[in-house]
Amino acid sequence: MIYVFDLDGTLIDSTFRHGYLMGRLLREEGIEVEESFWDRYLNLKREGLNSKAVLRDVYGFEEGLVDRVVKKWVEQIESDEMLAYDKLYDDSIETLERIKVRGNKIYYLSLRQREDAAIDELKRLGIYDYAEEVFIGKPSEGVQYKVGKLRLLKSIDKIKMVGDTEVDYEAAKNVSSSFVGLYRGFRSKSFWDGMSIHSIKDLKEIKKEKQV
Repeated sequence: MIYVFDLDGTLIDSTFRHGYLMGRLLREEGIEVEESFWDRYLNLKREGLNSKAVLRDVYGFEEGLVDRVVKKWVEQIESDEMLAYDKLYDDSIETLERIKVRGNKIYYLSLRQREDAAIDELKRLGIYDYAEEVFIGKPSEGVQYKVGKLRLLKSIDKIKMVGDTEVDYEAAKNVSSSFVGLYRGFRSKSFWDGMSIHSIKDLKEIKKEKQV
């Protein structure tokens, strides 16, 4: 069995940098951001809204400001400064070790703007060596990038995609592979329920595969 893991929201908790950076950029625009902004912003994104929709439709900010802030957010979200805030979820290493010891293989499949920075982060967090290979595609390539890599891996063995967004789900569905959806990352349980997709809170709930 091959386990294919998304990174952000699955193995890596990157929620802090997402909310923190947005709040900082708004303050730089002279907007007073209340203490509850960070949680509310992230919770709205977890329900499926993108940043522009949150700022424009929920907070009522004018279009020019929204475009300006979101552009800066995209440019800075994967800076070395922001990536330094990322950390592993408590169960990530335990889960990777359990999967490996049972004879399964692990691959990472994620969308990032900076492949080199993603690799460096995996090494810094201590999980790079668990994977047979790391696939990092551009965010603009989305589902199709993940579909291509899943199709390649499926030609080798049975695969199970583990992720936290509909991009991961759609990619797995496209190649008719099994999917495990998490609701601790960038999509909520209610979001998955709305799609009639079973989701789990953490990696400890992944069914143990028989040793091969």
